Amino acid sequence: MIEKLIDTIVAVSTSRGSSGIGIIRVSGSKSLFIASHISKKNIKSDVVQRSSFFGRNNVLLDFGIILYFSKPRSFTGEDVVEFHAHGNDLILDSLLLRIIELGARLAEPGEFSFRAFFYGKIDLLQAESINSLIKSKFLFHNTFILKSLSGSFSKKINIILDELLKLRQDLEACIEFPDDISFDFNLFFVKFDSIKILFNKLFDSLYIDYFISDTFNVVLLGDVNVGKSSFFNTLLKKNRAIVSSLPGTTRDFIEGDLNMDDIKFKLVDTAGFNTSTTCFIEKTGISNTFEQLDKASIIIYMFDTNKISDPFECDIFKDIFKRYYSKKKFFVLKNKIDLLSCREKVVFHKNYVEFFISVKKNIGIDLFLNEFKKILSDVKNDSYMINKRHYNLFLKVKANIDNVNYCNGQLLSLDICVENLKNAYLCLSEILGKQVSKDVMNEIFSNFCVGK
Repeated sequence: MIEKLIDTIVAVSTSRGSSGIGIIRVSGSKSLFIASHISKKNIKSDVVQRSSFFGRNNVLLDFGIILYFSKPRSFTGEDVVEFHAHGNDLILDSLLLRIIELGARLAEPGEFSFRAFFYGKIDLLQAESINSLIKSKFLFHNTFILKSLSGSFSKKINIILDELLKLRQDLEACIEFPDDISFDFNLFFVKFDSIKILFNKLFDSLYIDYFISDTFNVVLLGDVNVGKSSFFNTLLKKNRAIVSSLPGTTRDFIEGDLNMDDIKFKLVDTAGFNTSTTCFIEKTGISNTFEQLDKASIIIYMFDTNKISDPFECDIFKDIFKRYYSKKKFFVLKNKIDLLSCREKVVFHKNYVEFFISVKKNIGIDLFLNEFKKILSDVKNDSYMINKRHYNLFLKVKANIDNVNYCNGQLLSLDICVENLKNAYLCLSEILGKQVSKDVMNEIFSNFCVGK
């Protein structure tokens, strides 16, 4: 995208389809020229102007509002013009075609935000927060995403960056000029410890948002005839899946949309793991189940508690858990507790949560739903929402900071210490976009929508 910064770009920034208003955004050096030709007006900065919109040969296309933001006081840092027209795709496409005829080109995904990042209007963390806010599935998450978008998160990272840089420069000078510089190791340790405490406090406040994606899927797994379809119907409050005592009733996955409070997701009921089956259709259903696992945000594995006491007795569960536990949320349901006269309960394990329920008797379902919603929304008020890229970089920073070893007032290795301080600095810088490769930037912004 860097090589294309000279271009003036345009995109429809609102959703397609019939609506009251449709907005077209233009950014670049030709923005004002284009706005003047389409409106036949003298366009003023930071003023709402009512205007007609004209196409080629002065054909009236629509009328609405023009907003002009002169550089550098715009979102992108360039001249930006917005055309607020009626939300009809025919009108918007006509306007779009005329704007392109006047010298603009269609924007690539995330190109507006990239320009804002490139021109220093926002850092990379804020840019990614914009994308997270647009794709957020939970209303309560938005509060935490907005904290990052406001720059408060970046400010805390910058404080740590500045201190890491000072420490590293002091240590490098000590190594380079040992005879000329008097170095106080005790003072160095005091400063380093204060940075480590500051970083660990920030690290403990991080909350990984696993659920920012185009689809938020909850996949229901288990052996045949354990009650998955009955549980599926219970959550949806309708008979969406066929329920039968015959094993292998569900041959393919079935989807249903579910909304709990502000949490919206897709519930997927899958074919049971009947490993002894010779039926081609049933085998295909099991194969499709594994495809759904890759798309899942949460995995719910159901057992017949009369047959399985420890989920890790099941080889399939053990394999799936080993593959996905670090990437997905895991819930284990022990169904049919009514046959054992067992009470409903929830047990919290290190990497999964276990519920004892009876779908048939409607025992423990409310307990599951309450804990399910609580776990999804368990974010502290002082937390900061991050994605997986940020989290992996924070883990590297933590490892490098922990590697700075000292003993009896002397560093075990000055060179190793400098290298770890440098690596910690570079990883934090990559979060903000101060040190980031072209490939990483392209990957990040390619996931944005076109108009942002």
